[in-house]
Amino acid sequence: MTDTERVEEAARSFLDDQPDAEEPLRELVAIDSNGPWEFEDTRLDSGRFGELVSREFVESVDGGYRFVDRTIVQAAIDDEPTESPDDETTGIDGSVSLPSVDATAAIGLLVALAGVAGARMSAYRSVFQHGYVVSPANDPYYYRYWQEQMFQQAENATAAEMLANVPGDGRPMTHYPNWILADVLGGTPEAAEPVVAWLPVVSAVLTALCVYAIAVLVTDDRRIGLAAVAFLALTPVHAVYTGLGFIEHRPHQYVWLAVLVFALCWLAVDVRRRYDATDGPTAADEHVRDPRAWAVAALLAGGVFGSVFSWAGSPITFVPVAIYLAARTLSDVRADIPPLRASGPTVAGIAVGTILVVFMHVQFGWDRSLAVAAPVLVVLGSIGVVTLAAVWHSLDRSPAELLVSEGLFAALLAIVFWLLRPGDVGRLWQRAGDLFGRETATETASLLSAEHFIIFTPVTQLGLSFYLALAALVVVSGFVYRRYEPGWLLLVSFAWYYLALATVQVRFAAQLSLFLSVFAAVALLYGLAKMELARQPAVFTNESLPGPSLQFPESVTLTGYLVGIVAFVLLVNLIFLPSFFSQSAHGSDEFGATMTVMNHAERTDHSGERVLSRWGTYRMHNYFLTGNSHNYGYALQHHEEFITDTDADAWYDQFAGTAGYVVLEERDTPDSTVHTQLFDEFGAGRNAVGHYQLLYSADGVRAFTIVPGATVETTAPESEPVTVRTEVSRAGESFTYERRTVAGGNGTAAVVVAYPGTYDVGGESVRVTESDVLSGTTVTTGGESSE
Repeated sequence: MTDTERVEEAARSFLDDQPDAEEPLRELVAIDSNGPWEFEDTRLDSGRFGELVSREFVESVDGGYRFVDRTIVQAAIDDEPTESPDDETTGIDGSVSLPSVDATAAIGLLVALAGVAGARMSAYRSVFQHGYVVSPANDPYYYRYWQEQMFQQAENATAAEMLANVPGDGRPMTHYPNWILADVLGGTPEAAEPVVAWLPVVSAVLTALCVYAIAVLVTDDRRIGLAAVAFLALTPVHAVYTGLGFIEHRPHQYVWLAVLVFALCWLAVDVRRRYDATDGPTAADEHVRDPRAWAVAALLAGGVFGSVFSWAGSPITFVPVAIYLAARTLSDVRADIPPLRASGPTVAGIAVGTILVVFMHVQFGWDRSLAVAAPVLVVLGSIGVVTLAAVWHSLDRSPAELLVSEGLFAALLAIVFWLLRPGDVGRLWQRAGDLFGRETATETASLLSAEHFIIFTPVTQLGLSFYLALAALVVVSGFVYRRYEPGWLLLVSFAWYYLALATVQVRFAAQLSLFLSVFAAVALLYGLAKMELARQPAVFTNESLPGPSLQFPESVTLTGYLVGIVAFVLLVNLIFLPSFFSQSAHGSDEFGATMTVMNHAERTDHSGERVLSRWGTYRMHNYFLTGNSHNYGYALQHHEEFITDTDADAWYDQFAGTAGYVVLEERDTPDSTVHTQLFDEFGAGRNAVGHYQLLYSADGVRAFTIVPGATVETTAPESEPVTVRTEVSRAGESFTYERRTVAGGNGTAAVVVAYPGTYDVGGESVRVTESDVLSGTTVTTGGESSE
């Protein structure tokens, strides 16, 4: 029998003999991670304590006691199989063990991931309409435009040319996956639709899988991992941005961020676990010699590469990485862990990823220099602070002095960057202004908006779990300050950082949700444990959260508490999730206007002309009409000015050759405005128009085609008022269309009309055809017509 087998047998034998000692033993396992323990640290009586320390799985150390192998004891408590040391990776022989698979946990994870996917399919009916994939919101159509442009480029381009011709907007690792996956499925716009529809959902599942792995890494508790996935599944803001059809940079960005954090977390936790079992130098040596650490470092390099090129604001991603690395070196020095070896794989992974980034930038022109500079600065900064920390560790100087030195080094690095790259500094400020200064979308509001009394916006965006997570974040921050916990330090750094960003603009709440999901899960499990509804998470066994124990009336059952609490926490998310999807989805009426415009353009000579609509729907309408959905500048420039004007026909010449259609949505405007004239009166009211013909009318949406209009000409005495009138039935609406004019000095009167029909003109009738309206024909009451 091996030593491991003897220890395991002794631990299981003790539990068999003392079944009621399970919870005290579990508490001792957590205490053991901080060093030796004594009789005063346990709830066991003296007899059972003496029995415990006499067993082979406990040894005497420094006047106290420690477990020979805490992992084996924990496995015995949980009644789980124990890995043999022969299966573990040792030294540098390259062997890597495969983790054991718990069938129950695997099924739970699959169910949780199915919940992630299911929550993101809430808008299924609005996405799949009439054989089309109708992406929600506005921005996805920008990415669909470039996906199709890359199809066209790929027809006669080499691989190198394709790499060099990526759209120059800082998102190649969004555009390329979108195109490549569609190319694998056939390389046509039809083949692209499954990618457009399902890739965001797949990205959400991959992100949730990373969140699960991160939660289990830092807590050693699969329950917390599953709870974190459940919270992320029902987080409204994340569900919408990764929902069905939401093909944008965000789903890619969240995956790469999760991969980046997972790799950093694995490397951090690996050092901490080794440190728990041995001393600092040995832990650092074992970490740096483990092939698994270098494999994860390679994954970290991929996370750096993907994060840089997945979205234009990627420099923001690397700020918390720099904060974490600076704080990590302080933590290493305080714990007497050699920083250079402990951080070696981490710094190497970031460096390799940065080298790949620089190569793609130089070789193929990927992204702007500012985005490339961010990981370069992080690499230089991390090398600098790790070197400083190594010197401080060797000199046995205090962490406080190291903190001051790191601050001075960061300032020096910033000054050097400013002197060498003043253009990049200017672009940095410009980009910051673009990100934080825009006010054209609701996502630019603050997460703690005073408009919603501060407390309500977090609930609508993130759910009630926000407040659970916030409480845990505060407590864990103190926990990290007191103990060596680099994994938690990483999550705390990222959580506070994205909370600060979300406080400025709620657009960052989705990134924040990745981290708050973990903290909310910890808070939930801890709260349930306090009420004796669940086993307490081991991570806080000897670092209890402050506050008195909770007491409840005995008449209420524990099952009732459990169901009620979990339901209450998740119910708020379930309430807000559908409303969030409805805000971004294009309903049947809205897309009905688009289809009507498409059909009309096919029948008439409106090919290539755009739809003028509000900027939030502009890309959607124009993607399906012409495919040109790469920007919405035309809508921003003209829509508001047009609908608040008082003379719609005055815009006809300006629209010529550019806009062929107008789509309006219900809103409150003064009676004299163009919006009221068209939307409420169909262009047929007191201020009837001559160049706008109703095509589509539904609840809250109207679509018009811009037409030359037929000119109805008649004779009448000078200055005599002339009325041209007909009854119109269009798009399910029936109304009287009436235009007025005054005869001129030559005894004739002429007026432009937008609808075909038989017009009454001063008791005479004149027939106007659809062809007359579309070609600008002049029709006289005498029956003659001319072009």
